Amino acid sequence: MLAHKLEKFLIKSKKVIRNERLALGLTQKEFAGFCGLKYATYKQFEQNGKISFQNFLMIIIGLNKDIAFNQFLDGFEFNTEKQRVKNSNF
Repeated sequence: MLAHKLEKFLIKSKKVIRNERLALGLTQKEFAGFCGLKYATYKQFEQNGKISFQNFLMIIIGLNKDIAFNQFLDGFEFNTEKQRVKNSNF
């Protein structure tokens, strides 16, 4: 089940980011430079959805989505470690 969710997230991520790149009118090479990535790294991301977390964040920042991503991360604050474990699905 976790692998299926991961695959769906990877597919959606690469599609959404590709659509953003196209909306900006940039080639893969131009977009990679725009985000501070190597062309080969970004090209591989669009092909298979796999990229390091650091490089993914560079794309997020390049697309000016870092504020929204920070808000997402802020939503994970819990009062105690016990509450975090209690609320997890593991």
